[in-house]
Amino acid sequence: MFENYRTKADLYQRKIGDLQYYREHLSADEKVSFDALPLTDRLAMSGFSLSHPDIIFKGLSREEMQGRGNYVPDTRTIQFNKDTGEGIVQGVIGHEIGHHIAIHGLRPMINKIMFGDSVTGEVGVYGYTDKDGNIVASVVYSPDKPLSCGARVWIETDSEVVCVIRGEQDANN
Repeated sequence: MFENYRTKADLYQRKIGDLQYYREHLSADEKVSFDALPLTDRLAMSGFSLSHPDIIFKGLSREEMQGRGNYVPDTRTIQFNKDTGEGIVQGVIGHEIGHHIAIHGLRPMINKIMFGDSVTGEVGVYGYTDKDGNIVASVVYSPDKPLSCGARVWIETDSEVVCVIRGEQDANN
């Protein structure tokens, strides 16, 4: 990328040009929200949008946010906090990591590391064991074969499950 520019000033000039071009194509309301973001986030958003026009940036309020930043593959949307810009970089990185995982066929290995392997009995990052090392519960991620209710992630256990509702007194106390 740098070989196309003789100096850093040439690169900065290109980034500012990308920002201006992107801004010119926003509605009046979108411009107000965009201009309120920190410069670094505006540069990241405008450059990424121009090189990936199929990705949608969606600003949400803090109450609507689920986490710090999110890339939603089904809708090809990067969600971020519209008031602070928080989440833009995390969403972009999530999108790019998704490409890397897909291109290199890493999904089975990542799923094994994160969720464990029931065949070998390996506990993943999201597996839970008792003090003797026996698997008590594990998080199952199955995007290709969801449950009949549509769930793609669920917890499996052979142990007794007790539901505790916050705010209610325990009947045993």
